[in-house]
Amino acid sequence: GIRLVPLPHTPIVYDVPDDVAISHRTYVWLSQQQWFDAVHFPDRRGRAYFTLTAKKQNIAFMHTYFIVHCIAPHIWHKTNSLQTLDTIHDLIMDHLERQSIKMADYVISPSEYMLKWMEDNGWPLNRERTAIHPNLLPAWVQRRARVLNEEVVVLELVFFTRFELRKGIVLFCDLLDQLALRGDKKDMEGVKVTFLGQLPDSIDEKLTMKGGVRVRTDEYIKQRAKKWKFPWQILKDMDTQARFDYLAGGNRLAVLPSLMENSAYTVLECLVMGIPLVASDVGGTSELVHPDDAGRILTEPTPKPLAKRIREILREGLRPARPRVFVNVDKTWVVWHHMLMNQAKASSTAMATLQQYEEPLVSVIIVTYNNPGFLKQALQSISEQEYAQSKIEVVLVDDGSTLPEAQAYLKVLSEEFERKGWTYRQQDNRGPGAARNLGAGFAKGEFIMWGLELNPK
Repeated sequence: GIRLVPLPHTPIVYDVPDDVAISHRTYVWLSQQQWFDAVHFPDRRGRAYFTLTAKKQNIAFMHTYFIVHCIAPHIWHKTNSLQTLDTIHDLIMDHLERQSIKMADYVISPSEYMLKWMEDNGWPLNRERTAIHPNLLPAWVQRRARVLNEEVVVLELVFFTRFELRKGIVLFCDLLDQLALRGDKKDMEGVKVTFLGQLPDSIDEKLTMKGGVRVRTDEYIKQRAKKWKFPWQILKDMDTQARFDYLAGGNRLAVLPSLMENSAYTVLECLVMGIPLVASDVGGTSELVHPDDAGRILTEPTPKPLAKRIREILREGLRPARPRVFVNVDKTWVVWHHMLMNQAKASSTAMATLQQYEEPLVSVIIVTYNNPGFLKQALQSISEQEYAQSKIEVVLVDDGSTLPEAQAYLKVLSEEFERKGWTYRQQDNRGPGAARNLGAGFAKGEFIMWGLELNPK
């Protein structure tokens, strides 16, 4: 089954943008869980960044495979929504997303188009760790799969997507202007228009009328509709299945005039359920349509070509197009995840074998001179390491400290070092190089870690 876990709140106060904080909180939560074989992340907003950084630095998750999905990168979304890149946050999001793609174990895209866009824009994409998997369809969509070979007489044009600029709401209104102003009274006779979708979630998503006035999307439609002679309506309070029920009710044509898409779920769902549609030939949309049908339903995303194709359909009808991909793409996903699980189990077994070996002794060599404050911090840091304290030894060399407070602290440390079996040595002030060489001569560990040179100069 599926368990939904909201990201827990944290008492930590982050002095960073919310998206950066959420990425770090996600890492913290994952690090506190039992092992996962595979973890999936979207590319947007860099949610995977800190988790993947931890794995790259061998801090955690060495047994887990991380998959980042190419859905809608921040820069891609803003530029294709005709928004300006005008804040430092844009650069932060772009960096987190690019690095997430670079560090991912696997990168999955629903379209070749998006992978090509990333490559053209300098993203660090490794094709050997990249695969194209079509989007999974809900079970209820698969149950409604059908192929219609008859022409459908269209009596209603339905704008069937979110009421957003990128989704083509302005282009659709321009299309209706074309149908209203070109004297197409005969073609539009008995035809009505429906706006069926969702209003934007963001309060910033407003559209500009003539004169520069910005209004909500539904108000924008009402203002544009003053030129239209045919009946029209807005239906916006329906869930997903209800919207598809309405669309499949008969003699309706779904119009999806997006300015840009990666791999639109709505297009694929209409194709699978045999719903007549016309869509913009943008992004990865053509990869969803059967090659023999693409020319009948895909058009240039501008008013005149779109209006021309709609007129033809109103006169002649339209046989619904077929999808390019198989309906049961979930089987491919199952096989792919079985492969990942087998790899993860092999990795976990190897790690368990490694953990049977005794951890080696590590010698940390610290050189200090007149700096008791930093020396205290350095020793505190060593005591907080996750590595077994019994496998750490410290070799401390004082390069002839002269400050009374430094000498007093070193006297206390000499007694503590003796209890722990660590090494403390003093020398005349001969510089850090000589002090490090002296410390190395007393090191007993299999590995040596050179600590900071704690010298106020």
